[in-house]
Amino acid sequence: MSFRWLPYEGKRHAVHRGLQPGDDGETLCGTAVSPVPERTPVSEWPASWHECPGCDGEWRQREEIPLRCNRIAACAL
Repeated sequence: MSFRWLPYEGKRHAVHRGLQPGDDGETLCGTAVSPVPERTPVSEWPASWHECPGCDGEWRQREEIPLRCNRIAACAL
């Protein structure tokens, strides 16, 4: 299944690519999005909005991409 990034509530969340503006949906981390906002070009996303860690981890697991690690916490599935 394919996903896309959506700026929502101060973070970049991942949603199913098929969700269209106006639809009700849910992010990969389980945040309800009702309704899905209009698409915003990536160039207009606030630079301070980072990926939601829950969405990023779930996306990476589904796409079989290694998890990101930071210096403080070790990665684990």
